[in-house]
Amino acid sequence: MKYLKNSNVNVIIPSFLLALIFSIVLTFNAFAMGISISFADVNASVGDEVNLVMTLSSSDGNIDSATVMLSYDDSVLDFVGGTNAQGGAGSIKVTSNTGTNSSSQNYSLKFKAKAAKDTTVVVSSWEVYDTNAKMATMQSQGSGKIKIKEAEAAPGTTAETTVEKKKEESTTAAADKKDASLSSLKVSPGKLTPDFKSNVKNYDMNVAGNISNIAVSAKPRQDGSKVVITGNDNLVVGVNAVTVKVTSPDGSVVESYIINVKKVK
Repeated sequence: MKYLKNSNVNVIIPSFLLALIFSIVLTFNAFAMGISISFADVNASVGDEVNLVMTLSSSDGNIDSATVMLSYDDSVLDFVGGTNAQGGAGSIKVTSNTGTNSSSQNYSLKFKAKAAKDTTVVVSSWEVYDTNAKMATMQSQGSGKIKIKEAEAAPGTTAETTVEKKKEESTTAAADKKDASLSSLKVSPGKLTPDFKSNVKNYDMNVAGNISNIAVSAKPRQDGSKVVITGNDNLVVGVNAVTVKVTSPDGSVVESYIINVKKVK
């Protein structure tokens, strides 16, 4: 009887240890990589090109792929372009190349400063995966602070000249409050047909079958105009209508630019 009892104990203990070790291994593998998103603050003057650097980093793994959506105040900043970045009208999509496999990635984002104001570029959403295709967890999420001051007056500019210029700008601004047109319209990937002209409201473009959304950058002719873009996500095979609706600064005029996106199989 003692021999059988000892035999059972000898069998049970190794099985228990194996189960415990297996559980520890599973728990260890389940840990998600932690990431941080940070920005370098910038000081600029009206009219300057602003270079904002976003850093995506991890202290416990390598980043395989990432998609980060950013929001900014388009009455203060115009988005010019950046590293793997597309956007405009207050929104930017930043993506990394799959297989980048590094613990730290820097992205340069260029803006044109339009108004003297402190403004912030914020993260609206993100998806980051490690080399095992596991989604990361956010440890620290910052925002990009940009301080913009008035441009310094050119040498020889008098106070009287400045006052006259401001009067002229004020008169022009009053006349333009009913303007709901665009000064530029860009898409990525792809190309508009015909080439953009402010008074042309309908365009065509083609995309491949593996494209599910396009980035649309629409810049209004007048500051204070409101731009709303719809239909550029979840593209289906066939013709997709993307609408860019522009509302004038005083809200009295609305214009729509239509992009017919043909997606092939």
